[in-house]
Amino acid sequence: MEKSVVKKLTALNLIILLIICIVFTCVIINNNYFTKTVKAETSDAQEIQLNTKYTVTLEKGSQKHFTIDITDSSYYVVETRGDLQVRVQVDYNGKRYSDFTSGVDYNGCIGFVGANTTVEITLQNVFIWNTGTTELQVRKQQAVLYGFNYEDGDINTIPDLSVPYNKLNGKYQTYKYTDNTNHDREHMEQVDSRGYKRINSEIVFYSGHGESGGLSFPNDYMSIMNWPSMENCKVAVWSACMSANSDNIYDKSVNQAAIAAGARASIGWGDTISAASSKIFTDRLFNKLAEGATIGDACSYAKNGIIWVWDNVRDYELLGDSQTTIAVNDFDKINPTYPGTSTNSESVIQSISKSNINKLIGIENNYLVLEAGLNVKRYYKTINGYPTNQYFDTTNDGYVLNNMQNVESTLLSYNTILPINITQSIISNSELNKAGYILNNVEKHIIYYIKNNVATPIEIQYCTYEKENEVFCEVNCINLNNGSLIDYSEICN
Repeated sequence: MEKSVVKKLTALNLIILLIICIVFTCVIINNNYFTKTVKAETSDAQEIQLNTKYTVTLEKGSQKHFTIDITDSSYYVVETRGDLQVRVQVDYNGKRYSDFTSGVDYNGCIGFVGANTTVEITLQNVFIWNTGTTELQVRKQQAVLYGFNYEDGDINTIPDLSVPYNKLNGKYQTYKYTDNTNHDREHMEQVDSRGYKRINSEIVFYSGHGESGGLSFPNDYMSIMNWPSMENCKVAVWSACMSANSDNIYDKSVNQAAIAAGARASIGWGDTISAASSKIFTDRLFNKLAEGATIGDACSYAKNGIIWVWDNVRDYELLGDSQTTIAVNDFDKINPTYPGTSTNSESVIQSISKSNINKLIGIENNYLVLEAGLNVKRYYKTINGYPTNQYFDTTNDGYVLNNMQNVESTLLSYNTILPINITQSIISNSELNKAGYILNNVEKHIIYYIKNNVATPIEIQYCTYEKENEVFCEVNCINLNNGSLIDYSEICN
């Protein structure tokens, strides 16, 4: 009896294996046919328009051809949507790209750089026994940037959009949204000319207030509950307090919601961050991304540009694929799913021994060593026991993360050390108090900032304010020599 059952199972397994082999053979034959013959059959091609969604019926194993005139060198994407598995091929200027797995479910999706030419597109039904329909669209890749002036002594994040806009515009269809009344949650969720919600753009950048569980627009709130689809999004950046904090009734953060909604990579922060340092971080981030760096390398580059290791903006959270890119250096192909050319901004350039590190910092032991990340230490030159903006980074294994020549160039000279004359600093922001904010916490650090051969003592105050569910960080910097105020952005990078 047992032998009979085994024989039946063996026979069944063989039949299943045979069917699988036949299926893959048919697919391979069909794909080979597609690759060899597609170029010769474009005389019957249908001309299509940008952003329009076309319903295409494909018979078993059949192909259909389309053309579209591209008049600039922006980034574009062609993709199919639907239940039918479709291979997409793009031909232009002697280049050919083919894909059938990068899109949503079993669909093709190809990103490419416009070249002021006619682009030929071919769709093929992958399987030879199934007839069906698919939706075809060609659109520009898009970036949406949100920033606001919250007024009444509150933060103004509109300047945060300038660098990202300048770096993205021209390659992406880039939009800046800064109107407190009209550019709110509803606006972000509106369907645009592409037929998708704005939040479902290839790049999404929000700079403003946030909290655990949502985004706080000037006159609106966007909860992570029922978060919209972001399946087109390559990179989302939520430059907002608590955007990576999941301590809420949903046990989910904005950052996590974006990934769950389909974004390929998303960046947020689990604590309060200051407007000054977050702008520096995102400026450096988009500068590096525009050079072709991966999002992982760009985040590391942005983080390392912040001098003071206790600044919360350094504690970002990157979710998703750290190899995601938004630009390519050779302008040959920009794909919304697969990464392009990557630069390694975190490369260890030079190895030196422990004794050489000791020689570099001197025998006086006048350096303060603080943890600056995973397996990274930052050596701060000190004056009167306080850290200065003269520093270098090493790994725990003794590798310097800067070129030695650059390390030596950071050893700033100074002829004058100003004395500390202010012993008790006063924290006050009457405008914020009038707006209903309550000072919740103050974290203080004293540093010496070296500039123009003068070392100036400065107290940095990281002030956390709260109002209802809103929380944000304001940084006050006081010159302890003469009592004057200093802009934090001038001393933190």
